[in-house]
Formats: sequence, C-alpha cells, structure tokens
Amino acid sequence: MATEKKKIPLALTTSSKIESTMQVLQRAGLENTFEVIVTYEDYQRRKPDPESYLLTAKKLNLQPKDCVVIEDSYVGLCAAKSAGMKCIVIPNKYTKDQDFSKADLIVETADKIDIDLLKKM
Repeated sequence: MATEKKKIPLALTTSSKIESTMQVLQRAGLENTFEVIVTYEDYQRRKPDPESYLLTAKKLNLQPKDCVVIEDSYVGLCAAKSAGMKCIVIPNKYTKDQDFSKADLIVETADKIDIDLLKKM
C-alpha cells in the first residue's frame, strides 16, 4: 500500500529585495521551491518586528502557531517568537555568539531538520 506524502508549505521571508532574491534562487535552482516569497518590498517594519512573518503566514493561509521558522540571527528569532511561531536556529559564523536561548531548537546544519523533527514541534 502506497502512502501519500504530506505536503509542507514552504515560504521564504527575507529582508532582501525581490530582484536579488530571485537571482540567488535561480542560481541555486530553487526558484520553484517556495509557495510564497515575502521580500523587503512587501512589508514596512523590519525584524525584530514580526510583520514579515505574520504576512508570510497570512499568504500561506496558516495560523502563526502552525508555522516553524528557520533563522540564523537573534533579530530573526525575536521576530518569529513575537509572531507566535516556533523557531529553529542555525547559527552561522557571524551569529554563533548571539543569544538564542528563546529558540525552540538550535541545530548546527540544515540537514539536521527533517519531517520527523518538524512533526515533534
């Protein structure tokens, strides 16, 4: 018996402009990966304000409590938590010393995140 995979809606929320965002996604072959892309031009208040994440949830037709954000910075973590979302942090070399104590989970690399982990959240 075949099982049907559950579809997880993916969105990208960035403080970059749409033009540069699309260039990066195209170079990486990810231009068709996201159902929703929210960029700098779509919102007024920057992180740590939750506006960008709340707009993303609205465009996905999801409640914030049903969203998991993957972040790499303290201000992004604060924005996600202020929006009422769960947040996984993947620190990078520039942000590794920031305070991520409010994160739901901290992982070293994205390959540590899978469907089973997300279901537990």
